[in-house]
Amino acid sequence: MLVRTITVSAAIIAFAALLACPVRADDSRAGVDTLKGLHGVRVVVEDLDSDLIAAGISGDHIQSNVEDQLKKAGITVEDEDAWKDDSAHPFLYIRLSSFKSDDGKFYAYHIDVELDQQVTVQNGDTRTLCQTWQTGCIGIAPKDSVPQLYDRVTTYVGEFVDDFNSQNPSSSARNEKSLPQKATKVASR
Repeated sequence: MLVRTITVSAAIIAFAALLACPVRADDSRAGVDTLKGLHGVRVVVEDLDSDLIAAGISGDHIQSNVEDQLKKAGITVEDEDAWKDDSAHPFLYIRLSSFKSDDGKFYAYHIDVELDQQVTVQNGDTRTLCQTWQTGCIGIAPKDSVPQLYDRVTTYVGEFVDDFNSQNPSSSARNEKSLPQKATKVASR
């Protein structure tokens, strides 16, 4: 039984290590150009696993952190009415799932941050919701490090913010105008 547990744990660690950091041939992320022209997004956080909730992770906390991060970056967070009125119906979907080890000491986790929006199929007659941008990771965390998953989500939402603002410079310019200006010290003789 011990040999089987060690073998399964080693396989999970190896699998997570291979998938945790995606490797790209260039610096571009697929789907970045699909963010062009968006006015804002709605934020949707998938219901969390009971293991994550028991470990102290809160979906409401993730929701408020993500919305604050987007607003600080100058990205409009759409309420339900604005989202319904937006023809693209864009939403940033946050998924954090986990699997707790039998001994309760480790969590295998999956973080997925994706942008879904209404697209027109090439035939021109069909519109459907589709994932157009995505990032995330798979990893393993010791039980006492589970609260750091909030930071991982923030990192991946930061990738979205960078990509969104690269395609919509006016949103980042609005943010820069709203930031307090630093006082300039004038030297006098």
